[in-house]
Amino acid sequence: MYWAWNSGYINFKLEGDFTKGGNTYPIELHIGGYNGIQATAQRMIIPLKSKLNDSLTINVEPTLLLNKLNINTQNSIMIPGVKAVEISKLLPTIFSISD
Repeated sequence: MYWAWNSGYINFKLEGDFTKGGNTYPIELHIGGYNGIQATAQRMIIPLKSKLNDSLTINVEPTLLLNKLNINTQNSIMIPGVKAVEISKLLPTIFSISD
């Protein structure tokens, strides 16, 4: 998904509502940025079992990310910058592989 004419691509997008402590918060995270200190692309290596399979499953658990955020200040990130980079560094923790 393309973001804006000068800021690159969205690498991760999450929208919806998140309930924490009995309160519901709107979530709008469009994490992206491609240049210099605003770069948000993260590399992750997930080891696979040695057997070859025809398929594998990529699991995504967004609550692992949302529970780490200050939901009052980090529930809407729509532009490149420090907050987007901070969140991007947490993203590899929400993915796992089932093979």
